[in-house]
Amino acid sequence: MDQNKTECPKCKSSEKVIKIVYGKPTAALVEQADRKEIILGGCRLSENPDNWYCQTCSHKFH
Repeated sequence: MDQNKTECPKCKSSEKVIKIVYGKPTAALVEQADRKEIILGGCRLSENPDNWYCQTCSHKFH
């Protein structure tokens, strides 16, 4: 996963865009979330869930 190539459509930041991970998290995923490398999206998926989260402006997007 190359997060640096993903740009936020709202603020145009690409440095602080992280992956949203859905489902029951493992211990490793919880650790990654604690380090702010990913964001946990929960266990319930919508029909078209967001894949990315911008830490700069808090925007979630595909």
